[in-house]
Amino acid sequence: MSSRRSGPAGCGRCCPSRSTWPLVVDAGTTVAVVALSVGFNTGNARLLQPASFVLLIPIAAGLAARRPTTQYAVVAVVVLFGAWYGGYAVMVYPFAI
Repeated sequence: MSSRRSGPAGCGRCCPSRSTWPLVVDAGTTVAVVALSVGFNTGNARLLQPASFVLLIPIAAGLAARRPTTQYAVVAVVVLFGAWYGGYAVMVYPFAI
């Protein structure tokens, strides 16, 4: 019997296959600190920027395996949501500029 697993290396869905475990732990800790902080902190986006790249690798890998029409639709929805939320944040929090 072979002990090799089929599929990408990594611990499954929670960890990116090409990221090292300390990087994933750091990203998860950063997200936990931001999520568990009390009140609205304007520095949260600054803290989440490095963590977002690591945590979005599995989503990007899954999206790469889809049809191009699905890829375009998902990207369009994400861009529209980002534009809406950016406009909302500027209107609600004028100090965000």
